[in-house]
Amino acid sequence: MLRRSPEDEGTAANGERGSIWGVELMTRAGVDPAGSDEVESWGGEEDWRHEGLNGWQIVRIHQAYLIDSDCAAVTCAEPDGEVFGFYVHPETAVEGYELPLMVAAQEAAPQRLVGWAGEGAGADLAELRTTLATEFVFVDDAMVQLAAALGAIPLSGARDLMFGDGEIDPR
Repeated sequence: MLRRSPEDEGTAANGERGSIWGVELMTRAGVDPAGSDEVESWGGEEDWRHEGLNGWQIVRIHQAYLIDSDCAAVTCAEPDGEVFGFYVHPETAVEGYELPLMVAAQEAAPQRLVGWAGEGAGADLAELRTTLATEFVFVDDAMVQLAAALGAIPLSGARDLMFGDGEIDPR
């Protein structure tokens, strides 16, 4: 499961404050990503849902308004309870929002994501490294590209999710 929200509220380096607008969830193996008690406790409404490749599901849940879409804190949880996290756009998370520096977690993230996704998930280590090293204009786009690098959607369909309504052209 990926959760996109460092905190309920953050302060950017320029002093602007804003609430995180929502979460993006990914699961495999027939688990409803929006149906758990924890996810329901976050509140909000389902914005869109996509049945991806290799058994992946992606759901975006809209919660509130965000002034800037600068960075994301990602949390991955295993069924056995092991949890690890890292940032997308880590420099912005640390410098702009004063989140704690996690050097080892950042360096380990691509390899840990491959293991987290599991065998047969379609995760691409090189694509994960590239995605996490790229500074996207909006972190939302980085999250969709991360889903593609994990094998949840075709890399060719990532732009459709970035700029569309949750639908991917199957070609």
